Amino acid sequence: NRAIMDSRYSKLFNDIDFRNKWKKDIKTEDGHYVRSRAEQWIDNFLYHNNIVHAYEKLIILPFQNEATILCDFYIPEIDTYIEYYGKYDEEYIARKYAKEQIYKENNLNHIALGRKDLDNLDDILMREILMHRIQKKKGQQ
Repeated sequence: NRAIMDSRYSKLFNDIDFRNKWKKDIKTEDGHYVRSRAEQWIDNFLYHNNIVHAYEKLIILPFQNEATILCDFYIPEIDTYIEYYGKYDEEYIARKYAKEQIYKENNLNHIALGRKDLDNLDDILMREILMHRIQKKKGQQ
């Protein structure tokens, strides 16, 4: 099964090429450079709420061969990845479902955001972060 998963994901993901194809030219208030206005809003939200985060952190997977998978944001305090899904073409949707499956199969904490969530980041993203904090504390007890 690992070989099948490896070949399936390596065909869908080569995010190093993605980094080179789509330039990061939008500056956030904490100095990160991101690829979209939506990512800028999310980054600024995290910054203004004093949430330490990384942009485009490499996701290391045990079966990863040629696949290079990046998350949009990573919050180390709660070991949680954030993905913003803002497109709806066929290839993008395939990548979205593959990423969701990767998170699930590898028991990785993640928060998925879409366009509609941007209007209510204060409610939606903060609630998700707080829930992950509570789960982490319960796991440490």
